Amino acid sequence: FNWEGHAEETVQELIGYLAKLIQYARAPVKDNQSPMREELYRPLESLRDLARGHALASGREYIDLDDLEVCARVALGTMHDKRRPIARLLLSNSRTTFQASNVEEEMNVSRPTARKRMELMDTLGIAECYETGRNNTKSIQLHNEFRWPYKLPFPEF
Repeated sequence: FNWEGHAEETVQELIGYLAKLIQYARAPVKDNQSPMREELYRPLESLRDLARGHALASGREYIDLDDLEVCARVALGTMHDKRRPIARLLLSNSRTTFQASNVEEEMNVSRPTARKRMELMDTLGIAECYETGRNNTKSIQLHNEFRWPYKLPFPEF
């Protein structure tokens, strides 16, 4: 098979997006140091193989958007349990900025937990966590490069 020749540019871009999301979201962080990200080629190759396998199981010799829905589930499903809820909140929303109170309510966690998860997304490089207002309210904004692609349906769990 000549998979690369058949995969349209959009499909390749979406696999790249999902691979980068995995690379950032799964990176180990020890003692508030910089994340230790795996090389991008590892999640990229894994997602390509998964998409190819799904395409073959569907009777096709090319990857299309249906195959990427499985990849999107895997990208979100392989995140650490503590990271997944805030990542889903940030990625699944057209709104890209949240205050700690929103995160607390949406994730059904305490304020200190909400703040820690927000700070973790900042450390991972997925979003920016910052203080706003006179009360130093924590806010978080998803980095533009991680906005969920409109061509790819967001997986429901």
